[in-house]
Amino acid sequence: MAASSDGVKNAGNMCSLAEFVEIYDLPQWVSVLGGSELSTSKNIRKGDILLIHTLAVETIALSYTDPDTNQIRTLDVPADANVRFQILPPESKKDGKFAVFTCVKDLLKVCPTYFKVNSVDESPNLPETFKPGEIFRFIKRSRRADNKQVYLQCEDASGNILELPFDCRGNFTVVPDDRLFTIKEILQLGAVPRSLKLSSVQLQLGSQGASEAAIYGNLLTPDGSDIFHRIMGIPLTYSGILTLHQPKLFLVVSSQENMDMKQKLPLEADIIVRSYSSDDYEAPGGNSLREMLTLEEVMNRFGDDLPMLATVIHYKNIPSEFRAYLPPGQDVIIHKIEKADRLLAESRNVYFSIAKTLKGHFRDTLKSMYSMKEMAELGTHKDVKVLQDVASDYPKPFSLQAGDVIRLKSQELIEYKMKRGRKTFGAFDVYKCEKRISEKKYEKLLLPKDLEICMHEIPSKEKESGFPASDVFRLEITLPRSVDFLADYTTLWTCLPINSEITLNRFVSEKFVVISPVQKDDKSGRCCIDAKLEACLLVPLRHHLVLAVKNHLGFPPEYFQFPDRNEYVTLDAERIEKKTYDSLIRHSDNEYEDYEATGSDSGVDEAVVTRRNKPFYDNTQTGLNKRFSRSLGTLFNKGKKMSGLFDRTPKIKETPPKETTPKAAVVNQTYNVSLQSSSGMEDEEYFEEECIYEKYEVPSRKEK
Repeated sequence: MAASSDGVKNAGNMCSLAEFVEIYDLPQWVSVLGGSELSTSKNIRKGDILLIHTLAVETIALSYTDPDTNQIRTLDVPADANVRFQILPPESKKDGKFAVFTCVKDLLKVCPTYFKVNSVDESPNLPETFKPGEIFRFIKRSRRADNKQVYLQCEDASGNILELPFDCRGNFTVVPDDRLFTIKEILQLGAVPRSLKLSSVQLQLGSQGASEAAIYGNLLTPDGSDIFHRIMGIPLTYSGILTLHQPKLFLVVSSQENMDMKQKLPLEADIIVRSYSSDDYEAPGGNSLREMLTLEEVMNRFGDDLPMLATVIHYKNIPSEFRAYLPPGQDVIIHKIEKADRLLAESRNVYFSIAKTLKGHFRDTLKSMYSMKEMAELGTHKDVKVLQDVASDYPKPFSLQAGDVIRLKSQELIEYKMKRGRKTFGAFDVYKCEKRISEKKYEKLLLPKDLEICMHEIPSKEKESGFPASDVFRLEITLPRSVDFLADYTTLWTCLPINSEITLNRFVSEKFVVISPVQKDDKSGRCCIDAKLEACLLVPLRHHLVLAVKNHLGFPPEYFQFPDRNEYVTLDAERIEKKTYDSLIRHSDNEYEDYEATGSDSGVDEAVVTRRNKPFYDNTQTGLNKRFSRSLGTLFNKGKKMSGLFDRTPKIKETPPKETTPKAAVVNQTYNVSLQSSSGMEDEEYFEEECIYEKYEVPSRKEK
């Protein structure tokens, strides 16, 4: 049985399980105070101390009207199904228009993604920054610990987090949202019934005929069919409304004595709990429960005491790459924090972070064309696939079917005269084209310049193979760039879409924590810390990994033998939220840091070379380091002094002692970053980077 207490102290903080998860972020320690459920439960008793890991659901129920039989069908769908839906706003039962809500309590019954506050009754409980008439983004239903009052947590257009009281009255309307959500993302907004529609991606793939190849035929199964996600039981071309029923949620809990054994606890179970406090209880054997900290909190508090031994309590939204290494209860060693460059990408308002180690290839997006004019812009002798049937006897009879391959022979228009018997009509402007008959055989074809036809580019042999992600990191590919992802069977289940266009936007630098799982002895079950590490994980510092820190190991940094960098377990591609995407850009140190250089007492300007630290995975001056070693900048600022710089940095330009230091600006062409000093001179001088190379020699880095 778990550690116990009498449950008398702080009884004012007691609440039900459903109220507890609305007040506190999980995981949390709780003490069981009572409830009718305890009379039938064999594993939980009054006074037990439990760890609530997370709120979970196994399957959700989706129903739809079968178009063939006109009957309602209900399906059980896994909560982690990778199918995307559009959330439909609730409609009024009277006129079919968008429903109007008069109270926040009613708004919480539908948990909309966005809503507009048209008007609101005066209330002293409203936030000061609240402004009626704005559109707000729904975050979650929350509850305060002091008064148990329910609030609607939302975000305004300025990014302020607000809480609207449960009883706030006014005029609220739901704002339609075209974004797509997975089932897991929908449940995170609120476990309420909803009306959904399948995303247009599934519909487009399903609507194509069996004889037509998909536009994005990047990856094929052995039988030649396209790979995409679907829900078995729902027709691919179904465009009607799907009803999401109220899901049955449960809590995953474990006792303090045996954290490896977990059990399900229904969220609606009649069990009264309160948050555990170490001042009120004493764990068995006099061992107090260890404080739970997030990964970022651990690094902030114990960053100077690494390596540390800790236990995994909970990993929210754990990536599949880490599941086998970081289960709850796993002991780990936190070694150090490092930085790595990542590539940010976007596709249909979905955001991604990509590593240099990503397998698979990118290729430039294939162009879609809808007229002969657009085909002419593509260029000559480039194959395109016709995606529709079209035929005409003007100006010269032709017939094209979906799947035919044609190409432009010349971008210049020629005049063609129609002949009907002895009469001649024209001249008409036409393009000289060719239609492929066999692999190497083409027939001549004349198509009018004003012909409207749906076509799609077929990649050439050079373009078909694409380029690896490492080429982007070596700056051989300019950004931003629109690409398709060509997955292979090693990246089959990656989060990157294989059926839609991806935009590679920019580089950022992110902090990662090096963690290695501790192996346990098969016989004794004790942890065995070996100097030679079998596996190392690069976990992003921003991830919600909750740990219980055990102790400082006290080993020197060179004690552990790390595996090769290529063997590290990392996230080659990660789907991230828009907030995370913006935060990575805002806090990235990929851009040049601000350096200050000051003139010496003799009035001579000194040049400071702005450098960037090498990425942790690159010990040579190759790859990303090249772009920083090629782009050197100078900053000038009079009145300050950096010790030692004047002695080892050659002079660039001598200035008369009484004149003010000239102003300089350096533009980083790679990242479009402009660095400029703050001198007050009216006459400005700009020093080109090429001039800097000629003025002095830069100390070169050591090459291996």
